[in-house]
Amino acid sequence: MRLVSPLLVGCCILMAVSDLYADESRFRAVAERVVAAYNAGDAVSMRADFAQVMLDALSEEQIGQVITGLTAQFGAISELGELKSEQGPQALFAMTMERGVLDLLLVLDAADQIIGLRFMPPAPEETAPERNRTTMRLPFDGAWYVFWGGDTEEQNYHNAYPGQKYAVDFIIRGDDNNSFRTNGATNEDYYCFGEPILAPADGLVIEAVDGLRDNVPGVMNPLMALGNYIMLQHGEEEYSVFAHFQQGTVAVKAGDRVTAGQLLGRCGNSGNSSEPHLHWHLQHKPVMGGALGYKAFFANVLVNGERLEEHAPVRGETVAPAE
Repeated sequence: MRLVSPLLVGCCILMAVSDLYADESRFRAVAERVVAAYNAGDAVSMRADFAQVMLDALSEEQIGQVITGLTAQFGAISELGELKSEQGPQALFAMTMERGVLDLLLVLDAADQIIGLRFMPPAPEETAPERNRTTMRLPFDGAWYVFWGGDTEEQNYHNAYPGQKYAVDFIIRGDDNNSFRTNGATNEDYYCFGEPILAPADGLVIEAVDGLRDNVPGVMNPLMALGNYIMLQHGEEEYSVFAHFQQGTVAVKAGDRVTAGQLLGRCGNSGNSSEPHLHWHLQHKPVMGGALGYKAFFANVLVNGERLEEHAPVRGETVAPAE
């Protein structure tokens, strides 16, 4: 996922790892130990959290030189601040120093050992558009249920993650309000499994990944969080991401141009997914790490049977194209 280089001020060592959905508590615990070791000038303690790849790359003396150089320029760390972003195995924290501010970038392996560590000046704060500029249709035909969607974290857990803010998870429910026909033990038992997923607007395929297996319902694959996925560019700072396609059904490739309503693939259960569903969101950059999600409105939507000219789906609604 990233490159390998020595750790110095403004440099970083990042080993190839697969995306995970991050958990702030695990990152903050390690970050607090890094801060304590830094303020104590204790290279040995800082290296205690290093994975072997970091131990091999950086000696105790080298870490000591980094701490000494940073301390001379910025002083001690007064406060480990807010979590500014998290994506997969990495997290970025704000730090208040005695003489300025820095960011702390941490990358952890599955055992919560450090495989990437960087002290760096804060990047200029980025902003995303308030909403989509391109007119978009819902990315499917028929009636689908909004399992996660809306402006609050209660309505939409994605809102806790800047890169997925305002993301929507769609499923199909039967007359009994279940998402499956019998017991939900197989993917084929779910109403939405294999249903066509359509382009919401004209666009250029930036990325298209296929070939990942579909999970057994209830068993997720966090190492490949998006599963089979597609990213489309619709306009400037306007990229839509579709996740969890059924294995072998992605019907486009990078470089293809698509039109609104064109088949992209079929709904599946690949990646960090507990049951078949469509995850969709808009973001302002064509990368998964560092992008910001923003709100999307779909045109001509039936919301619980009522026709609206445009609408941003909210948890608990049943939505369908009105055309």
